[in-house]
Amino acid sequence: MKRFAAAAVAVALGFSGSAFAQGVITDPNLVTGCLCSEQAVAALKDQISQAQQVYDQDRAAVDTLDQQIAQARNSVNVAVRGQVEALKALNVEREQLYARTYDTDPRHLAGGDQGL
Repeated sequence: MKRFAAAAVAVALGFSGSAFAQGVITDPNLVTGCLCSEQAVAALKDQISQAQQVYDQDRAAVDTLDQQIAQARNSVNVAVRGQVEALKALNVEREQLYARTYDTDPRHLAGGDQGL
């Protein structure tokens, strides 16, 4: 089991089998470079994780707005201006959130593909 774990770590770090045959790296510059790279990768992983959380939250909010809009469309009375304006406001909120989530210009959403 220890061999498997060591091999898995080596593969994950990008070492070939010959790296184990060469022995332990003792050059301080190489070790320092490796540690710095490891810290940089960890920082990037944290950034990706945070961005993924924001994306997931925004995507869930877009889904919720989509459901609200679908329900409102089925029940809106077009003769009641307040209901129409409320539906428009939901659409604007959804377009803005969608644009932020997918890094899109909201003007392109409002006009379809005309602006592209």
